[in-house]
Amino acid sequence: MSKKMTPGIWTHLIEPEPAGHFAAGPARGPGLDAGFDFAVKANIEVAGLPASAGSPVFDGYLPLADSPVVATLKRHGGRLAGLTNMHELAFGITSNNAVFGPVPNPFDPLRSAGGSSGGSAASVAAGLVQISLGTDTGGSVSIPAAACAVVGFRPTTGRWPGAGTIGLSWSRDTIGVHARSVAHVRTVDSWITHDRRESVGAGAPVLGVPTAFLRDLDPSVVQRFGEVLATLRKNHDVIEVDLDEVFAQTDAAQWDLVGWEAPRLLAAHLAAAEDLSPAAAWKQVVARAASPDVRTVLAGYDADPVTADAYARAIQLMDAARDNYAATIAGFGLDALVFPTLPCLPTPIGQDLVVSHLGKQVPVFPLMNRHVGPGTVLGVPSVSLPAGMGDVRLPVGITLQGHAHRDRALLDIAGQVEALLAPMQP
Repeated sequence: MSKKMTPGIWTHLIEPEPAGHFAAGPARGPGLDAGFDFAVKANIEVAGLPASAGSPVFDGYLPLADSPVVATLKRHGGRLAGLTNMHELAFGITSNNAVFGPVPNPFDPLRSAGGSSGGSAASVAAGLVQISLGTDTGGSVSIPAAACAVVGFRPTTGRWPGAGTIGLSWSRDTIGVHARSVAHVRTVDSWITHDRRESVGAGAPVLGVPTAFLRDLDPSVVQRFGEVLATLRKNHDVIEVDLDEVFAQTDAAQWDLVGWEAPRLLAAHLAAAEDLSPAAAWKQVVARAASPDVRTVLAGYDADPVTADAYARAIQLMDAARDNYAATIAGFGLDALVFPTLPCLPTPIGQDLVVSHLGKQVPVFPLMNRHVGPGTVLGVPSVSLPAGMGDVRLPVGITLQGHAHRDRALLDIAGQVEALLAPMQP
């Protein structure tokens, strides 16, 4: 396949391009064979390749070593296909990048692939690679997984090594993976963590549906999720749960966590790359960003920085939310939550700030990360699974969200649900 047939997916392509075709609906296999092809989001370091984070901020930066996760995939026989396009500096969910262009949705090139790891998900959906690494601060693996109809796994924060990434939040960031199947995810997770435990459950898992995530949904999402629940209830206990208090805590914490941590992480990374002081590096980060929406965010942080007191309150809220979440789902006897990954269908390219939803113009970012953002503050694992197509032939995804540090158990549940949903796939 030529580069011209995969516009917007890559920031750096290694020739020859891996075999595949830019067609929606990837084949799903049981496991990864030796010599599999993989891709890497452009903010994850690969030795000798430009780790740009999709931005001129880091233009010319060539890491000396692979990030640990990349090194692990190579050690297990993976062939690197290239670096994937992303929302600039991971500060967004549309992957409409001013430097490398927008990442098109494989099901409709006029729609977004989601973000910020849009190229990662699209490369798998297009059949170009079997797996692709992304990063996730506020839903950046889950959102494009749902938009592109692939599996997206966000591990418990801290489970996978985060070294060698250009990140936004030490409280929330993790590397994750897009794949063709849960089996592929299980294999990658076992390589990275050396955790090969199999969960032995006593009966069918109990699943909880947060009532907050049943509100204000696109009709296509309502229909598909209703069909999913009908299928699940044949094999699982499914109950509705009120987690509004937990979500109020995560919502109150999420913005100040990133607002304090992102300027420090970005400045520190550029300072090390170019031998600058952190203060000088931060000014360069703000000045060099190219995408208009990202420049606006960075300028806002520069003009009105998050205070130490506000950050301290955010940390306290995050800790309280984690305790509250663990107690609540344990009290209901839940093995996992299940909910629509996105409240809407993939959005049109170019609508980076506001979008029409249920007849109203609403901000894009809070809409798209409404369901998956809380779990990133909680630091818990999640798996987004394809759940078929909406009315206009665009994908709908569901998320399974589990207990912190019980990733293997969640992947077991995801494998069961994936099998049940197989008849719904395009």
